[in-house]
Amino acid sequence: MDEPLVKPLSPAPPRRPYRSAKRKAAALETRHRIRDAAETLFLRDGYARTSMKAIAAQAGVSEKTMYLTYATKATLLRQVIEVAVRGDEAPATLAERSDWRAIVRGPSAEVFARFATINAALMARTAPIIALAEAAAETEPALAEDRAHAHASARTDLLALSPEAQDLLFREARTANTFTDEAVTDEQVAAIYDLVKWAPTSMNIQPLRVLLARSDEARARLLDHLAPGNRAKTGSAPLVAVLSVDHSFHEHLHRTFPHFPGAKAVFADDIGRAEAARLNGALQLAYFILGVRAAGLAAGPMTGFDAEGIDAEFFSGTDQHVLAVVNIGQPGPDAWFARSPRLDLEDVVTTV
Repeated sequence: MDEPLVKPLSPAPPRRPYRSAKRKAAALETRHRIRDAAETLFLRDGYARTSMKAIAAQAGVSEKTMYLTYATKATLLRQVIEVAVRGDEAPATLAERSDWRAIVRGPSAEVFARFATINAALMARTAPIIALAEAAAETEPALAEDRAHAHASARTDLLALSPEAQDLLFREARTANTFTDEAVTDEQVAAIYDLVKWAPTSMNIQPLRVLLARSDEARARLLDHLAPGNRAKTGSAPLVAVLSVDHSFHEHLHRTFPHFPGAKAVFADDIGRAEAARLNGALQLAYFILGVRAAGLAAGPMTGFDAEGIDAEFFSGTDQHVLAVVNIGQPGPDAWFARSPRLDLEDVVTTV
């Protein structure tokens, strides 16, 4: 038989795996030299007067290598600080490191002494560079953002809630303006209430009442009383809760405040009782929003409506008065407006 004109190629011999240990070691050494050079120049000449070119020269690397390793001077300073805090380039946090974990081991009477020793070493190696970064943050936006994040992270560690729970309830939670069509079940609503009912009110008066507008007919009746800008999102939300306050809350005090037989008489005045209902209802509204977030849902509270119209539509013949309307569900596309700034601690908290 004739041989084929084109013979199949013999399989190529398997390639030996590329050993990159030397390259990794060289790259790590370059990072060390750049970082050490940066720390030396930052502390000697200051952040603003230290250029990336000067750092490259001090480290004995090209400017191209410099920028490939650290894209910006702020990034480089951030790395200098992180390594100073941790003591090396390993990614483990302080809480995960053996020397810090060892603080709680051994005789309890020596815990504070062990902590003082290791913390003193930490402060000695970080204080100068952190002080430099604090000063540089006054004029460098990237460093100012890092400083704010670092301060927030430090405060985060002081809270009993996990960082993930803090984000879910506060930092990452937003007021939703669009929603998916995923239903919000009665079981979810029950779980939300079973959580938030434990939050405090004055004399345990609990004036909040929740009306769920589930039917199309109820939704249509509600939309007629909303501000025009609130109608579309309320019409498409999976669930809408109309939150009101019951001015006759005092009728339940024999159940909710049973140890004080005279509790009902405290709220005999109609005006004072209405004020107490609205103040404590506002507290419970905030608890309710947090409960919605705790359920993994988004809340869209609104106060743009005709209050007298809603009271007449839904609460005629009762002593309830609308407080807010809250859309509830999973956030949809473009659900958020840009987050507005918050006041700083110094703007809010005063010590006397």
